[in-house]
Amino acid sequence: TQQKYIDFHNRVYGNNFRYEDFAGMFKAELFDADEWASLFQASGAKYINLVSKHHDGFCMYKTDYAWNWNSADVGPHRDFCADLSQALSKTDVRFGAYHSVYEWYNPLYLKSPEEYAVKHLIPMLKELVEKYQLNTLFTDGEWSHPSSVWHSTDFLQWLYNESSVKDFIVPNDRWGSETRGRLGGNFTTEYGCIGGETETPADSRVSEECRGIGASFGFNRIETPTEYLTADALIKMLVDLVSHGNNLLLNIGPTADGRIPVIMQERLLQIGDWLKVNGEGIYGSRKFADSN
Repeated sequence: TQQKYIDFHNRVYGNNFRYEDFAGMFKAELFDADEWASLFQASGAKYINLVSKHHDGFCMYKTDYAWNWNSADVGPHRDFCADLSQALSKTDVRFGAYHSVYEWYNPLYLKSPEEYAVKHLIPMLKELVEKYQLNTLFTDGEWSHPSSVWHSTDFLQWLYNESSVKDFIVPNDRWGSETRGRLGGNFTTEYGCIGGETETPADSRVSEECRGIGASFGFNRIETPTEYLTADALIKMLVDLVSHGNNLLLNIGPTADGRIPVIMQERLLQIGDWLKVNGEGIYGSRKFADSN
């Protein structure tokens, strides 16, 4: 299976085209933060988590910890966290971020994950939180090491006791190989809502189902309309999740030129139209309690 991706890469980009070379192709020339913010507002969303950094280590904002490997230094030459957080400040949609704790190619991580956590990850997270005043923080990529290696407790103690957002930020549960679904602020499932049934976390804590509209978390050019959930299916999923006391974190995958694909916009707007009528039964509601 892996070979077909290698063959595709070599045919389309060439044998000598490296992963890092994709950064120069990323221009986001059609990105409009206000258009994105208006769409999120119209969808009925109350918060978003922008992918500030995925497992490749490339950052979507200006940072002191990824020189020349961030969207402000190369490619679009834009700070997407700054642009989008500013645009959302004009709405009632709160700005948050997704941030991968590990990096595939970081030499320090490959040498010593714990040294990487202390010297790179924790300072980078603190910079991100303070610079953009995050309302939510969705960490990921934690599974290879226990929280002690990531020094997660050190960071969370700072977050809850010393950071400027300590009174309102909501972090998740992905802080070490032993934590997901067991320890953390907001438990997260991932493609866990199947056939109308939602994964049940270890206790009654609020959980958040995270998934794409299709099968991918990014924009997959080969996905067809049949692979995207219908608005009806998404709304039923939302209702099911909320009835269990949970949230839905629905992923959208922008294109390299900065647009949100029309089919994804349509789904968001359809959910928003439904929420305009039925939002009273969703926002601020509580888990359905069986009288038996």
